[in-house]
Amino acid sequence: MALDAVCPYLRLANQGATPQMERTPSTMRMRFSLHPMMLATQQLPETAVALMIGFIRRLVDPAFVPSAVHLPHPRTGRSDTLEQFYGVKISHGQPGVGIELPAALLSRPVAGADPTLAGYLRKQADQMLARLDDGKGVSHETARRLAERLGMGEPSHALIAKQLGLSERTLQRRLQEEGTSFNRLLESTRKDIALGYLANPKLAAYEVSFLVGYTEPATFFRAFKRWTGKTPQQYRASAS
Repeated sequence: MALDAVCPYLRLANQGATPQMERTPSTMRMRFSLHPMMLATQQLPETAVALMIGFIRRLVDPAFVPSAVHLPHPRTGRSDTLEQFYGVKISHGQPGVGIELPAALLSRPVAGADPTLAGYLRKQADQMLARLDDGKGVSHETARRLAERLGMGEPSHALIAKQLGLSERTLQRRLQEEGTSFNRLLESTRKDIALGYLANPKLAAYEVSFLVGYTEPATFFRAFKRWTGKTPQQYRASAS
């Protein structure tokens, strides 16, 4: 049960990569909700997985090996080294970032556990999470869902509302209450991810346009000029 308790509280240390548990009868998947900027690189999702595997090895079992590792990007020159550390072959090109674990791992005891201290710390952590989530839950989740879908084209308002279990009208109202809108979040998410991708010199600007959901590079170039006052090429040159 230690992993069930740990997952919600890791957001206090790192809001860029939040793990969530999804159970099946024999396995469980730890799926990582990544900040849009983290999805703009290959290394950060790889690191999020590596840190969690290392954490479980320290917490429960030094010999722990996940049943599977899922990453969204294609195989790279780092994959062989990562597989040596992960202990399992990586499943690349997946729709999200995550690891699969044996369900029996949940029942493994934690060495040196102190229930009294854990209860006190959990109370403090719950108060911190409440302050962290105050008033921004739907907009943060919408931005995350947008970031995950951009590589497959522009996500629609209807699609994201369905994923969140809300009607389009309710999603629009909740975002307005949080001081934003669907289109504003789509724009800012595209901008954040595009800036991250442009830091990679191997990606051409037209490739970045497709990765952030535009069907025409010219539309992306106009949007980028509006965001930064520069073309993607000018931005790249000024950042180098």
